[in-house]
Amino acid sequence: MFKSRDGIWMKIGQTGTQLSVMMIDIENSSSAVVLVNCLNKYSVSLARELLLRAFEE
Repeated sequence: MFKSRDGIWMKIGQTGTQLSVMMIDIENSSSAVVLVNCLNKYSVSLARELLLRAFEE
């Protein structure tokens, strides 16, 4: 787990062909997870972008 930016922590996990990207917003007490079953070089960056947009709303 690492700090993505102020107050937001990010965790990436993988088993076989499954990938999970979780973000936790400490300041707003919220979290979200994106599950990916197709791995490619853009999977993590796309999941991260989706999660950051979800936290903006």
